[in-house]
Order: sequence, then structure tokens, then C-alpha cells
Amino acid sequence: MTEFSQIKRNTFYTTITISSRLFANVFLFWLLARFYGPEIFGKFTFAHTLATTFIAFADFGLEILLTTKLAANKGNKARIFEKLFGIKVILLILATTLMLLIGMNYNLSDDYFKLVLIFTVYLIFTSLNNFFVGVFKGYEKFVFEARTSLFANVFLIVLTVFLIILQRNIIEIAAVFALSRILGTSYSIYNLSKVDPLLTFKFDLSGLRLVGGKALIFGFHLIFSYLFFQVDTLLLAKLKGAYSVGIYQSVFKLVMLPLVIPEIFVNSLLPTLSRYFKENKDEWIKLGFFMEKILFILALPIAAFMIFYAHSIIQFAYGLDGYQDAVNVLRVFGIIILARFIFEPFALMLTTSDRQIIRLITVFIATILSITLNYFVIPKYDVLGASLVSLGVNTFVGVVYFISLKEKIKFWFLQIRQLIAIFFVFGIGYIFYKFVQLNLIAEIISLFVIYTTLAYKYYLTKNEKHIFHSLIRKFNFIGQ
Repeated sequence: MTEFSQIKRNTFYTTITISSRLFANVFLFWLLARFYGPEIFGKFTFAHTLATTFIAFADFGLEILLTTKLAANKGNKARIFEKLFGIKVILLILATTLMLLIGMNYNLSDDYFKLVLIFTVYLIFTSLNNFFVGVFKGYEKFVFEARTSLFANVFLIVLTVFLIILQRNIIEIAAVFALSRILGTSYSIYNLSKVDPLLTFKFDLSGLRLVGGKALIFGFHLIFSYLFFQVDTLLLAKLKGAYSVGIYQSVFKLVMLPLVIPEIFVNSLLPTLSRYFKENKDEWIKLGFFMEKILFILALPIAAFMIFYAHSIIQFAYGLDGYQDAVNVLRVFGIIILARFIFEPFALMLTTSDRQIIRLITVFIATILSITLNYFVIPKYDVLGASLVSLGVNTFVGVVYFISLKEKIKFWFLQIRQLIAIFFVFGIGYIFYKFVQLNLIAEIISLFVIYTTLAYKYYLTKNEKHIFHSLIRKFNFIGQ
């Protein structure tokens, strides 16, 4: 098989994996919020958020390290797996213990704490499966990751929808989430023997030597970059209760969809930008600027929709009974989306220029800021205060990234085309919101078609259009 054919296969299977996971999460959390109300949904999402937070701790970037070590090593790959597996077990024990201790510190009701216990099981098996996925990627057997993801997520969707129709208890639904991860991990273990029959689950801590300085930086960055964006949910549960968590997470789950867009760009451009930084700094800056412009184009209409149509979006998604407080939170998150899209290229430029330590220090400070500010703001301003703190902290992170790169990218900002685009999008969005009487979907589609057509024609330069066409052709092979 040629290298290009292998890339085609890998990209195809990765797309299946990401799509199945995203659809399962967004669809099921939408159903739970819609049919169980903010109070019960808040309890469920608190336990889930607590679990995913400690999954980041238990993973610690080991999947990436395992993938790179296996891919680069031509010798005894099974030995590398054994060395890192011992570290994985230690991290998993620590993460599980910490999750249970923090859960007990919240003084939860019996049913509430049962959710935490169930999602502790979810934590264990999700984290183990993430580690095993590193093997599939290291051997370039992405098909096994895709099969596992499809199997677990289809099982999760079908059984959860069935229980929702029967109006079963939320604890039973949480158990299905955990069971899906148990089955998925079991299927991954079965597939490991197909990838390499020599793999064994020996407890070996000699792999600590493999975890060098860069791996530690990436691992801690993974934890704090996740924590500073999620800690507000945990503090809402502590300071206000399940209803506030339900309101906040109902918005957060909607925001998950557009946040996939910069993730796709990061995954696609990371290798090329890394190579350009070493070979051609001018091309490195040009490609980063192109990413900035595309994300800026995409972020503007998304932010405008969330700001002007927040009331209609919440009504359409959840109904206003019980979720009225989510409207203003969604408006704030519209601005957060704009900020994260604009600042994401800065983060990638720091990573590809081997300055990940700046990102680690920044997100660590951001986490401390978020905890401190939310501790004072949430008791008085509830979910709206938490969303405003999130906006402030995300902006702080982006500004630090920009300052770190300003000598190279200062020309990216305050261009006349950017200002025109901002005034145009928010101007036409306001006009549609006030004076055009169509249904929500028709208005959004109309705005999007008008904006993207004009943005492509007038905002991108001829050379940037050429780059854009090249990227489109690059991904066209996925369906071939």
C-alpha cells in the first residue's frame, strides 16, 4: 500500500471515529436536557464533567506518546507498550481516587452520588480505551479505532433512546454510558491481539524514562487546558446546585458542535506548520495567517447567530420552560466562540514553534483565575456570571498567546477587510433579527449563504483561495 493510500484510509477511519463520538454526545445530551429538565440534567452532566476532567488527568498525553513511540520504533514494540502501561495504571488509580474524594466532598444525595460512582467506572474504561487507541494509531490500524467507536456509540445511542422512551431513571441511563465504555474497551482488548499478538499487560514502571520533558509539558497542558474550560461547571455544582449546572451545560453542549471546526483545522495543519517552521518561516506565517482568516470567517456568523437568535435557539433545542436562563448564557458563549476561533491559530503557532511551555503556563494561570473569579462571582450572578468569567479567562489566554507572537503576526489584525466583515455580519444579522420574518432555520440558512458567498469572493485573496481549494481537494478523497 502506498503512503498516500494509507493516509486516505487513516483519514477516512478517523472521520468515522470523530463523527460517531460527536453525534452520540450532542444528540444524547440534547435528549436528556429536553426530556429530563435542568435539575436532573445538571446532576447527570456534573458527574459526567467530573469524569471527563479526570480522564484528562489519567490520559496525561500518554496516548500521543505511545502512538509516536510505536510509529518510530522498528524493534520490540510490545516492550514499549508494557513500559507505558504501568504508568497508565498508576495515573488511572490516582485519577479514580481523586474523583471519588472530590465527589464525597460535595455532600451529594444518595442518588446524586450514585451517578458519580457510575461515572467513575466510565472514567476507568474510557481512559483505558484511549490508551489502547494509541496502539492502533501507532501501528496505523485506524480501522480498529473506528470499529470500536462505532460499536460503543451505536450501542449507547440505541439503548439510551430506548430508556428515554420508557422514561427510565437517569441512574439507569448513566449505567448505559458506563456499560458502553466497558464493552468498547473489551472490544479494543480483543483487537489488540490482532494488531500484535505479543502485547501483554505487564506492570512495568521503567517507562518513566520515556516520559521526557516535552511529554510532561504536553501532559500538564492537556490537564489544565481542559480544566480551565470546565472548572466553572464543577464550581456551579458546589456553589449553586444541579439546576444551575443543567442550565450551563445545556448551552455548553450546543457549543460543542462549532468547537469541532478549529479542532479539525489544528489536526489538519499541525504537521505542515511544524515542517514549515523548520524549513520556511515565511510559509509558516502565511499558512498560520490563512488559518486565522478562515476561522475568523466561520466564527463571525456562528457568533452572530448565537447572539441575535439565542432566544429562538434555546426554544427550538430545549423549550423555554425551565431553560429561560440559558438564553443570555448562550449570547455570552457566542462571543466566547468568536474569541476561541480567533485565538486558536496563535495556540497552534506556539506549539509548532516549540513553545508549548508558554501554553502550559498560560492555561495554568487561567485555571487559577477561573477558580478565584468564579468563587466570588457565581454566588451572586449564577450561570451568567460563570459565562462572563469564562469569556474573560478565554480572552486572557488568547491575548497572552498573541503577545507571545506579536512580532511575527501583528499584521494579522486591524485590517480593513476584517472591520468590514464584522460590521457586515452583525449589521445584516441585526436587520434579519428585527425585520425579516422567516422561521429560524430559513433565516440562518439565508444569512449563511449570503455571508459565505461574499466572504469567499471579497475577503480571501487569490492566493488564499488557491490554498483553500488545495485543502478541499485534500479531503475529497475521504469519500472516494
